[in-house]
Amino acid sequence: MTSITNNLPPLNGLILSGGRSSRIGKDKALLSYHGIPQLAYLTNLLKPFCEQVFVSAKHKTDYPNYPVIEDKYEINSPLNGILSAITTVPKNGWIVVACDMPLINEKSIQHLIGHRSADKLATCYTNEENLIEPLFSIWESHSHESLLKFQNNWGMSPRKFLAANNVNLVKPLDYKVLTNVNTLEEFKKINRE
Repeated sequence: MTSITNNLPPLNGLILSGGRSSRIGKDKALLSYHGIPQLAYLTNLLKPFCEQVFVSAKHKTDYPNYPVIEDKYEINSPLNGILSAITTVPKNGWIVVACDMPLINEKSIQHLIGHRSADKLATCYTNEENLIEPLFSIWESHSHESLLKFQNNWGMSPRKFLAANNVNLVKPLDYKVLTNVNTLEEFKKINRE
């Protein structure tokens, strides 16, 4: 594991597996943009920066070839995966990436980690509209209590949680890395490009 975090708590990786994938009609985590399934691509990207890389999924059996953290909460939101990961391994920070962001690359991961502020609840990219991107971000372990409180008050949106709390906001080197794919047309367009 290569560390560029300078005595900060170690990181684990969490790949959010994409929920129901109903708009695209296929499992987004298994789509191929780089000649291999997206799960394998993101796992390979994250490994040099993380102690372990996990997939967030409803059930361990969803991805039998990967270490899976099962959803532990009754939330139909990516917040379930993030909170479940922090609950499962509470000592590490978590670099969270969504499987439907095919343009994430090593440079964008290094840039985010290089701007990590472990004293804040999270370090997040902002998109071109200056909105927080919660699904390519670093969540610190000490965000656990605040996340639980938010969830217990029926909070579901990771973006709303981050907007209401003390987080470090970072502009990406290239906004394209925040592109996400939700439809078959978007998938074909990205593959053409």
